[in-house]
Amino acid sequence: PDEQNAPTSEQIRNTNENARTPARADDCAYYLGAHYRRLGFSRVDVTYRIANGTVILQVVEGPRTLLRNISFSGNRAFKSETLLDYVIGTTLDQIAEDPEQYPYSEAFMKAGADRVRGLYISDGYLAVEVEVGRTVFVQNGARADVTIVIREGPRSTFGDVSIMGNAPFSKDQMRGALGVSQRGPFSRTTVINSAKNLESFLKAHGHYQA
Repeated sequence: PDEQNAPTSEQIRNTNENARTPARADDCAYYLGAHYRRLGFSRVDVTYRIANGTVILQVVEGPRTLLRNISFSGNRAFKSETLLDYVIGTTLDQIAEDPEQYPYSEAFMKAGADRVRGLYISDGYLAVEVEVGRTVFVQNGARADVTIVIREGPRSTFGDVSIMGNAPFSKDQMRGALGVSQRGPFSRTTVINSAKNLESFLKAHGHYQA
């Protein structure tokens, strides 16, 4: 069907226009398998063979798995509802109401864990570890319960901020221009942005080579 051919259209076109080589056929099988996994067919197996100059892809779909539950372990700084929004952008009630819209995909879960990691880092948890833990398949593989494991580590905050150099502004003015709240969460991104804020402040007051 067209829905299955869509992710491999470029590979199929290249294969049709050029030699039907094992390498190109393998690409077609790989991308078709990746597409199936995004649709929830986590156990799909796609193989190929070349017969009389034609690439034939054989698909064993296996069960389609939909998400049933996503839980979190080790989170203290953020509520599970907040983290769930970062992982999948919805609530467990919505998943239960319309499960067809939420297929299980290992790659998607890992991407969601990465977004949770980014949230923690932005809030000062620089050593946080976030990973997709145990996934339990139930109802003969039709549903998946996923646990995301979090090891928060210590939280870093800004202490005293010192500004070196000569500028015709008070220390309070300079600190205010940074846009950093003392004792607020520390992150490398905040440091970079605060330096840009200070540079913009100085240029706005005539110091164009700041």
